Amino acid sequence: QELQAKVATLLKQTQTVKKSSGSYEGPGLQVSRGRIPWPVSGTLISLFGKHKNREFNAVVENSGIQIKAASGTPFRAVASGLVRYADWFKGYGKLVILDHGEGYYSLYAQATDLMVTEGQTVASGQVLGTVGDTGSLVGESLYFEIRKNGVPQDPVRWLKSRS
Repeated sequence: QELQAKVATLLKQTQTVKKSSGSYEGPGLQVSRGRIPWPVSGTLISLFGKHKNREFNAVVENSGIQIKAASGTPFRAVASGLVRYADWFKGYGKLVILDHGEGYYSLYAQATDLMVTEGQTVASGQVLGTVGDTGSLVGESLYFEIRKNGVPQDPVRWLKSRS
Protein backbone atom coordinates (compact mmCIF):
# COMPACT_ATOMS: atom_id res chain seq x y z
CA GLN A 1 0.00 0.00 0.00
CA GLU A 2 2.79 2.41 0.95
CA LEU A 3 4.72 1.69 -2.25
CA GLN A 4 1.57 2.15 -4.35
CA ALA A 5 1.07 5.55 -2.73
CA LYS A 6 4.67 6.52 -3.50
CA VAL A 7 4.26 5.55 -7.16
CA ALA A 8 0.95 7.44 -7.33
CA THR A 9 2.74 10.52 -5.96
CA LEU A 10 5.53 10.05 -8.51
CA LEU A 11 2.96 9.83 -11.33
CA LYS A 12 1.25 13.02 -10.10
CA GLN A 13 4.63 14.78 -10.10
CA THR A 14 5.21 13.44 -13.61
CA GLN A 15 1.88 14.86 -14.76
CA THR A 16 2.80 18.25 -13.26
CA VAL A 17 6.13 18.19 -15.12
CA LYS A 18 4.30 17.05 -18.26
CA LYS A 19 2.07 20.13 -18.19
CA SER A 20 5.06 22.45 -17.97
CA SER A 21 7.24 20.59 -20.50
CA GLY A 22 4.58 19.63 -23.02
CA SER A 23 2.49 16.51 -23.15
CA TYR A 24 3.12 13.32 -25.04
CA GLU A 25 0.49 13.02 -27.76
CA GLY A 26 0.44 9.25 -28.07
CA PRO A 27 -2.66 7.14 -28.68
CA GLY A 28 -2.57 5.62 -25.21
CA LEU A 29 -3.19 1.90 -24.88
CA GLN A 30 -6.95 1.78 -25.39
CA VAL A 31 -6.58 0.84 -29.03
CA SER A 32 -4.42 -2.15 -28.14
CA ARG A 33 -6.26 -3.76 -25.22
CA GLY A 34 -5.62 -7.50 -25.36
CA ARG A 35 -3.08 -7.07 -28.13
CA ILE A 36 0.01 -5.44 -26.67
CA PRO A 37 3.19 -7.52 -26.58
CA TRP A 38 4.65 -8.89 -23.35
CA PRO A 39 7.52 -6.71 -22.10
CA VAL A 40 9.72 -9.80 -21.58
CA SER A 41 9.51 -13.48 -22.36
CA GLY A 42 9.19 -15.44 -19.14
CA THR A 43 6.92 -17.16 -16.65
CA LEU A 44 4.13 -15.26 -14.94
CA ILE A 45 4.79 -15.79 -11.20
CA SER A 46 2.60 -13.17 -9.54
CA LEU A 47 -0.79 -11.87 -10.59
CA PHE A 48 -2.54 -8.52 -10.24
CA GLY A 49 -4.79 -7.95 -7.22
CA LYS A 50 -4.99 -9.22 -3.66
CA HIS A 51 -3.20 -12.45 -2.77
CA LYS A 52 -2.10 -14.25 0.37
CA ASN A 53 1.68 -14.35 0.68
CA ARG A 54 2.47 -17.70 2.27
CA GLU A 55 6.01 -16.74 3.23
CA PHE A 56 4.91 -13.67 5.21
CA ASN A 57 1.42 -14.98 6.07
CA ALA A 58 -0.12 -11.71 4.97
CA VAL A 59 -2.46 -10.44 2.29
CA VAL A 60 -0.65 -8.35 -0.29
CA GLU A 61 -2.10 -6.26 -3.08
CA ASN A 62 -0.22 -6.25 -6.36
CA SER A 63 -0.70 -3.27 -8.66
CA GLY A 64 1.01 -5.22 -11.41
CA ILE A 65 2.40 -8.61 -12.36
CA GLN A 66 5.75 -10.32 -11.87
CA ILE A 67 7.37 -12.11 -14.82
CA LYS A 68 10.24 -14.51 -14.04
CA ALA A 69 13.13 -14.14 -16.49
CA ALA A 70 16.89 -14.61 -16.31
CA SER A 71 18.99 -11.71 -15.14
CA GLY A 72 20.26 -9.74 -18.12
CA THR A 73 17.28 -10.57 -20.35
CA PRO A 74 16.22 -7.42 -22.26
CA PHE A 75 12.76 -6.02 -21.54
CA ARG A 76 10.93 -3.86 -24.06
CA ALA A 77 8.39 -1.05 -24.29
CA VAL A 78 4.89 -2.46 -24.82
CA ALA A 79 3.95 0.63 -26.85
CA SER A 80 5.55 3.85 -28.02
CA GLY A 81 5.89 6.54 -25.39
CA LEU A 82 7.90 9.14 -23.56
CA VAL A 83 10.20 8.14 -20.69
CA ARG A 84 8.93 10.09 -17.69
CA TYR A 85 11.16 8.35 -15.13
CA ALA A 86 14.26 6.15 -15.40
CA ASP A 87 16.17 5.72 -12.16
CA TRP A 88 16.23 3.95 -8.80
CA PHE A 89 12.95 4.14 -6.86
CA LYS A 90 12.73 2.77 -3.32
CA GLY A 91 10.79 -0.49 -3.22
CA TYR A 92 10.83 -0.86 -7.01
CA GLY A 93 14.57 -0.93 -7.66
CA LYS A 94 15.54 0.46 -11.04
CA LEU A 95 12.29 1.72 -12.55
CA VAL A 96 11.16 3.00 -15.95
CA ILE A 97 7.84 4.82 -16.35
CA LEU A 98 6.54 5.38 -19.88
CA ASP A 99 3.82 7.89 -20.75
CA HIS A 100 1.77 6.54 -23.68
CA GLY A 101 -0.64 9.47 -23.88
CA GLU A 102 -4.35 9.63 -23.02
CA GLY A 103 -3.48 9.08 -19.32
CA TYR A 104 -1.88 5.65 -19.90
CA TYR A 105 1.42 4.70 -18.27
CA SER A 106 3.44 1.50 -18.11
CA LEU A 107 5.93 0.78 -15.32
CA TYR A 108 8.86 -1.63 -15.51
CA ALA A 109 10.74 -2.37 -12.28
CA GLN A 110 13.56 -4.38 -10.69
CA ALA A 111 15.91 -3.91 -13.63
CA THR A 112 19.64 -4.51 -13.51
CA ASP A 113 20.43 -1.93 -16.19
CA LEU A 114 18.41 0.87 -17.76
CA MET A 115 19.04 1.77 -21.39
CA VAL A 116 16.80 4.84 -21.59
CA THR A 117 16.82 8.25 -19.96
CA GLU A 118 14.12 10.60 -18.76
CA GLY A 119 12.69 12.70 -21.61
CA GLN A 120 13.56 10.14 -24.31
CA THR A 121 10.89 9.06 -26.81
CA VAL A 122 10.82 5.30 -27.37
CA ALA A 123 9.23 3.07 -29.99
CA SER A 124 7.08 0.04 -29.30
CA GLY A 125 9.40 -2.93 -28.80
CA GLN A 126 12.44 -0.80 -27.99
CA VAL A 127 14.72 -2.25 -25.29
CA LEU A 128 14.36 -0.26 -22.07
CA GLY A 129 16.76 -2.23 -19.90
CA THR A 130 17.62 -5.68 -18.60
CA VAL A 131 15.90 -7.88 -16.03
CA GLY A 132 17.43 -8.10 -12.59
CA ASP A 133 16.39 -8.38 -8.99
CA THR A 134 16.82 -4.84 -7.64
CA GLY A 135 14.03 -4.28 -5.14
CA SER A 136 12.62 -7.78 -5.70
CA LEU A 137 11.48 -10.25 -3.07
CA VAL A 138 11.22 -13.12 -5.59
CA GLY A 139 14.56 -12.99 -7.39
CA GLU A 140 15.28 -12.37 -11.05
CA SER A 141 12.12 -11.02 -12.63
CA LEU A 142 10.43 -8.01 -14.18
CA TYR A 143 7.67 -6.24 -12.27
CA PHE A 144 5.22 -4.67 -14.74
CA GLU A 145 2.24 -2.32 -14.27
CA ILE A 146 -0.22 -0.49 -16.49
CA ARG A 147 -2.02 2.56 -15.10
CA LYS A 148 -4.82 4.72 -16.51
CA ASN A 149 -4.96 8.17 -14.92
CA GLY A 150 -2.93 6.76 -12.02
CA VAL A 151 -5.26 3.80 -11.38
CA PRO A 152 -3.62 0.35 -11.66
CA GLN A 153 -5.08 -1.91 -14.37
CA ASP A 154 -4.69 -5.69 -14.65
CA PRO A 155 -1.82 -5.98 -17.18
CA VAL A 156 -2.83 -9.51 -18.22
CA ARG A 157 -6.07 -8.10 -19.70
CA TRP A 158 -3.98 -5.82 -21.92
CA LEU A 159 -1.29 -8.28 -22.99
CA LYS A 160 -1.53 -10.68 -25.92
CA SER A 161 -2.85 -14.08 -24.99
CA ARG A 162 -0.16 -16.73 -24.75
CA SER A 163 -1.50 -19.74 -26.64
